[in-house]
Amino acid sequence: MNFDEFEREGKFAYYAFANAVADILEAAIDAEGGYRLQQIQRRAKSSVSLRKKLEMREIAMTEQLETNIKDLAGCRVVFYTNSDVTRLIQSGVIHENFEVIEVKLHHPRRDDAEASEFYISNHYLVTLRQERIALPEYAKFAGLRCEIQIQTILNHAWAEMAHDTIYKVPVLDNFGSRAFQGIQNRLQKVAQKYLLPAGYEFQKIASDFKRLVDGKALFDGDALEAIVGAVDNNVRGDALEAFAEHVLPFYDDLPGIYPHVTERLIEAATRARASEPVEIETPYGALPAKTFGNILKAITDILMHYRYVDVEETFNAFCSLYGLARSDDERKHLNELGKSIAEHQMHVWREHGPAVQNLLIDCIKTFSDEKCRELEDGLIPILGEILGSEIRGTTNSSSAITIHRGSVVASDALTAAREGAIDLLKKIYRFTTSQETLSQILIQLENATRSPHSGMYSNALAKIIMANTLTTIEFQTAILPGLSLRLKQAIEDRVHRHYWRYVDLPESMREDLELVTLRTQILAAAITFRDAANTDTDFLIYKVLIGYNSVYPPAWDDKDFFYAEAEEYRTAEIEALLDTVSEATADLWFDRLSRYAETDSDDAATFPTFGRFLERLGETKPDILLSYIDRFAKPFANFLPGMLTGLVRSEKQAEALRRINHWIDHGEHLNDIAWYLRFSVPFDEAMLLRVFNKTITNGDSHVMRNVLIAGVQQYGTQPGTIISNIFLPALNYLAANADFSWVRMPWFSWLGNTLVKDLDEDQANQVLRILIRYPELEGSAEYIAAAIAEKWPAAVVSFIEARLAFARTQAAPPHYVAVPFSIYQLQAPLSKNVDIVLSGARRWYDIDSAGFEYETGKLIASIFPELSNGLGDRLIGMIERGTERDMTFVLSILAAFDGKAFVFDLVRRVVARLPAASQSLAKARQTLRETSVVSGEFGFAELYAARQILLEGWLADESALVRDFANEHIIELKAQVAAESRSAEASIALRKLEYGEGLDDPEPED
Repeated sequence: MNFDEFEREGKFAYYAFANAVADILEAAIDAEGGYRLQQIQRRAKSSVSLRKKLEMREIAMTEQLETNIKDLAGCRVVFYTNSDVTRLIQSGVIHENFEVIEVKLHHPRRDDAEASEFYISNHYLVTLRQERIALPEYAKFAGLRCEIQIQTILNHAWAEMAHDTIYKVPVLDNFGSRAFQGIQNRLQKVAQKYLLPAGYEFQKIASDFKRLVDGKALFDGDALEAIVGAVDNNVRGDALEAFAEHVLPFYDDLPGIYPHVTERLIEAATRARASEPVEIETPYGALPAKTFGNILKAITDILMHYRYVDVEETFNAFCSLYGLARSDDERKHLNELGKSIAEHQMHVWREHGPAVQNLLIDCIKTFSDEKCRELEDGLIPILGEILGSEIRGTTNSSSAITIHRGSVVASDALTAAREGAIDLLKKIYRFTTSQETLSQILIQLENATRSPHSGMYSNALAKIIMANTLTTIEFQTAILPGLSLRLKQAIEDRVHRHYWRYVDLPESMREDLELVTLRTQILAAAITFRDAANTDTDFLIYKVLIGYNSVYPPAWDDKDFFYAEAEEYRTAEIEALLDTVSEATADLWFDRLSRYAETDSDDAATFPTFGRFLERLGETKPDILLSYIDRFAKPFANFLPGMLTGLVRSEKQAEALRRINHWIDHGEHLNDIAWYLRFSVPFDEAMLLRVFNKTITNGDSHVMRNVLIAGVQQYGTQPGTIISNIFLPALNYLAANADFSWVRMPWFSWLGNTLVKDLDEDQANQVLRILIRYPELEGSAEYIAAAIAEKWPAAVVSFIEARLAFARTQAAPPHYVAVPFSIYQLQAPLSKNVDIVLSGARRWYDIDSAGFEYETGKLIASIFPELSNGLGDRLIGMIERGTERDMTFVLSILAAFDGKAFVFDLVRRVVARLPAASQSLAKARQTLRETSVVSGEFGFAELYAARQILLEGWLADESALVRDFANEHIIELKAQVAAESRSAEASIALRKLEYGEGLDDPEPED
């Protein structure tokens, strides 16, 4: 069709076609519902506009007008808000009703300066689908194309004005150019200053209004009673979420309704406690039921957010909910709520000072002893929070969260709150029997002694803190007789720190007589505590043998008495204590050591000195220690390995060995003997073999694990026959019992293990076969595989293939991960063997090409980052000489590199070699679409723009297929840049509006 034919007949056909497309769109949009549609314009291109475009493109005489010009028919769908535009694009309405030939998104780039670039719209070039063409009324439109534009009414208005000005520029011929530039600048200003902000404002208005309407519907439906009366906790959880999001923020008189809200939330929690869990059925299977814990967290989140609406009401709700909690996890949520009520919050302090803290103190003072006992686990952290000396708060903007910290301000009200908290902690202490609770009280009391971290605070505040410190030390001294040895030790450490803190006052405090007096009193109180604590001989011995934070007499005189000096002191004291152990005092020491062994410990620093003492006791007083062994019980018996080490070095070595052999024969203390053999010098392999054989008879996997580890640890100095006689048999025994505890042991590492490195190929394969069933190839399991890979890389590659295969079987345990997303220790040995790794990868690709890139591909990317160690050259060789199957294998590997720049050249080589109709071209496109983590608001837009630049280099390639491929992908990338830029700008704008900021404020930096 040429221009004359279009003018005579074509434009009428295209106008009819545009009408048909507009009618289809209008019906589809109406059917979906919920849109704010302003209008759908339709037109055939005007003859004047068409002629101008043809002349500009120098194709005025074309006979293929319908091919050369895309928009002979056009429709513009105009909505009121950006959100409706986005919704239609994401809905699938266009793709469901038309055959989409091309998609183009117009959106200004951040660096655009030309007014013409501020046009915003979404363009779809479409034809009718074949099933619609088959209908008689649409048959006449076969082969016709229509451009659909989707935009907001604001962008529509701008586009209309721009179309009639900058897009229809007259031939000026040295006339009015500056005036025309002014028009362009004004259009640009309209777009930037008014059009874009107004669009976001409309979007925010529409969003806020919808939220308000949704909330009103819930309000009218009595949202609170829907929570209380929910049939199960799944429904209750959803109702709570809706209530918090859509109802609570819109109460006009929230303080007035708040007591009713808290009362109903407590009733809802009470009913949730009694509700049976019900799995959530979905089309994809059952999801875990929402529990009381989920409901409690949702309620505490609401109370935390609105806690200052009515502090007393929130605190009462906290107390009521605490009575419903039964587990530590449930109480954890409530403790967070309690602490949030009591914290020194910046915004509250600015208006009211410590009013919230004093209100809480007054409330708790009214509680009976019984109520305090019931709530003690929740009240103690609250009181500790009140004793804090720092104010904390945050201020938020659209682009930042600023954390503020400062010191509380000294006042009579603050003094009253702190003294009240101390008195209440003392009260709770009096009726508490649990050592754990006593410890928590003493820890929270320490908050009263701490100054702000900032270090900048007034002398007035220093007086309050020092007075509280004095009170705390005096209280600790008074309760000393009732404290456990471990608590005495911990408190003496704290008092000692207070002592040295106040030995020298800062220069700014030395002229203040009150502070000087308080300093003198604190030092005296600390010495009084020291003297009272150290009159207890049992405590003096305990702190030598147990723990890591003991305070020894020289430390009160020497500020530089630290770890090294303490260890030297301890060593001397151990020898002195050994001299006090005799036949006459043996029973006293047995009782003492048995008690000390009962000390709770959650670290490795509690018992080393104790173990060293027992070792020396066995070495110097073997008869006494042997008598202890005859009658000890756990936990004292747990220290038998150290005792044996000392006894074997003593004059009673023969007796010690006789007992060990007796125990082995009778299957007694096997675990302790195995542990002893881990470190024994000289090492007796025959004894360990006897323990191994007895363990086989007794069937104890725990002992067998320690036998195995003992052999591994002793192998470095005395290899003997450990691998064949102990290590591998023990490993097979544990494997047969599905025991993998040997893989990850505390205080033991397989990293660079000598025994593993010395395994021959058959032995290495035995170990790897056992590790196939281990749930994950990370940490210790990777250390073992890496040590084997140094000598037997092919075995490790086969092992990885076996794990991949095992993962597909029913035998694989839940959460089994065949290969890790990234490797660490395996990278070095495997990267040296690119051909072995590549061959293994190809074998697995041929077995399971579908899942290859997500498992094996990622593994290869971890082994060969940047296609290093010759992998890139190997892949290029496969591309140049291989089959299409080889090239899809290469693409599957490249897909794991997340579209990094170095991938593009190899994909170009693949595209150049593929047939034009190859299905692998789609795989090539997908390989270039892969992404990893990006940063910044415009991270994806910038990534796609950078990829577009890489692909533009392909446009000069000698292969037409490569050029066409690049053109097609560049169009896609341009659309993605526009979409991501639009999304980022909308996100920034809406966030600014949310925080009440101006839309012309600077954007956050990436």
